[in-house]
Amino acid sequence: MLTVGYVIKKLRKEQKITQEDLCEGICTASYLSRIENGDVNVSDNTINALLQRLGQDASRYLVFKTEKDLELNNQLYQLRRLYSLGQDNSHKQLLAELLIDYDSYDPTIQQFLRLHKFIDLTRDKYDPIEMKEFLLSALHLTKGSINLHNLSNQLFTQEEIMLLVNIANMIEEIGDVDLTLKILKALKNYLEDQRIAPEFIRRPYPIVLMHLGKTLGLNSNFFEAIHIAEKGIEYCINFDTLTILPSFLYSKGYNLGKCGFTSDAIRYVTQAYHVAIASNNQAKAQHYKNHLLVNYNLEI
Repeated sequence: MLTVGYVIKKLRKEQKITQEDLCEGICTASYLSRIENGDVNVSDNTINALLQRLGQDASRYLVFKTEKDLELNNQLYQLRRLYSLGQDNSHKQLLAELLIDYDSYDPTIQQFLRLHKFIDLTRDKYDPIEMKEFLLSALHLTKGSINLHNLSNQLFTQEEIMLLVNIANMIEEIGDVDLTLKILKALKNYLEDQRIAPEFIRRPYPIVLMHLGKTLGLNSNFFEAIHIAEKGIEYCINFDTLTILPSFLYSKGYNLGKCGFTSDAIRYVTQAYHVAIASNNQAKAQHYKNHLLVNYNLEI
């Protein structure tokens, strides 16, 4: 019978990745060898992290779970869901409950929880320098040393990518736009690598594109921002991702307006408004409505 360890070993060798590079910050190379040979019972979280670094969606491989693993998995899923739905109080409460047992979790779960703690901390006034260091400390749980100026030849989990996106955002707020763009473009190129499975990029890719396009637009790289928005729109349509589609439509409209294409700008911002209404995102819809009123004296 084929084991998950066999799958990991096969994928690793096909991609010419060493055991040391694959397991950095997740487990030791000797432990990975035992996983690949089927000599050890390993947690789903460890398997998940290893498969993600191989560019795979782990869900198809994680069939057998203990009751404890299943309960934790459901709680982490619920935490992410509460955030995406904008239910801040419920998100804060569940996060506090999970943090009680923080020291008992493996580094990948600790990293996930720190990312959500960052989300909680930045709901109010914050210092971007302190938040950057907070995120770096979370990243260092699995990436002991990393050069933000050169992310090539690295392997990432989804959570590591999300941490890097937010680190880039904090760096932009500090004032280093060049490094911000370098990080976001490196992540975009990483996710567009053919070895990365489509299931793996479903969550991080549109978020990377969204932040990259926003940074480009706010720094007057309007035509490049339009190109990124078009990639985001295409991705959302192909994968039926309605939640983030309004952001890309608005980004395209905003940057078209900056380039003087008024009628096209109005059309895309109006589309963003209607999609936001359809997806029940009233805050975004109001923002787009205000944009049309302030910039084009248009009420919808």
